[in-house]
Amino acid sequence: MKGARTPGGYTIIEVMIVLAVSAVMFLIAASFISGKEEATSFPQGVNQLASSIQNTVSQVSDGQYSDVDLSCNSGGSSLTISLNPQPTDTQGTQYQCIFLGKIDQFFSNTTGSLTYNTYTVAGLRLLNGVPAGPDPNRPSTPLDLDQPTVISQLNSTSEVPQNLQVTSMGLSNSSNFTAPFPVSYALGVMQSLGTYNDSAAQNGAQPVQLYYVNGISGTDPPDVSSNLGTNLTLVPQNKDIVMCVTDGTQYAYIAIGSINNQIDVRVDKLGGTSC
Repeated sequence: MKGARTPGGYTIIEVMIVLAVSAVMFLIAASFISGKEEATSFPQGVNQLASSIQNTVSQVSDGQYSDVDLSCNSGGSSLTISLNPQPTDTQGTQYQCIFLGKIDQFFSNTTGSLTYNTYTVAGLRLLNGVPAGPDPNRPSTPLDLDQPTVISQLNSTSEVPQNLQVTSMGLSNSSNFTAPFPVSYALGVMQSLGTYNDSAAQNGAQPVQLYYVNGISGTDPPDVSSNLGTNLTLVPQNKDIVMCVTDGTQYAYIAIGSINNQIDVRVDKLGGTSC
């Protein structure tokens, strides 16, 4: 028919309407996906942090330390530790000192630090209160030690997962996490060694034990290396070291304590309720 036209495409207005609707749908989908990611990132971060602490416990329990040979020298109340790049002692016969455990040290959120430090600790071997020596009449592995000291060459720094922040940390009753006391931002996992009566071992090694370090306040950086010895305090069986962690909107407790003579790491999510 004369004058009839076949449509050749969309008008500019129709294209703009389609683009506007598509943009709205994209924003809705992006917001939904972002909300789901935020909802899952917090529990993932808390569980990752708890797993990292549990990994420190497992490493000490399994004796997973560096193969490097240690050299220890006691100078009164202090212990100097150096690493021997070319070991002179056969592995397992180092009589001067022994690997003891590890310390995880965290920072409070007021410092803005999103990392934590892990320290490896060694101690001087003793026999009846006297530093051990290469005496052929004594076993090469005495079971007592003194002067726990950080091996500075084996320190490491790790990132706190999902940008979590630690708002508080300290010793608390296992059934009540509302008021941790005393405050300590460093926890230690140490081997529990037996005793020796100069002729035989009186009892063997016990399970690893949990400690907190007095004087570690969460400021960046505290000097952990000078806060060992008398400041390394055993955590009682009925208490936990409790950390409050947050991403700014959600909160959770990470509790580290002893259950049936084993160190256990537990997570208690609080949602939007502050610790």
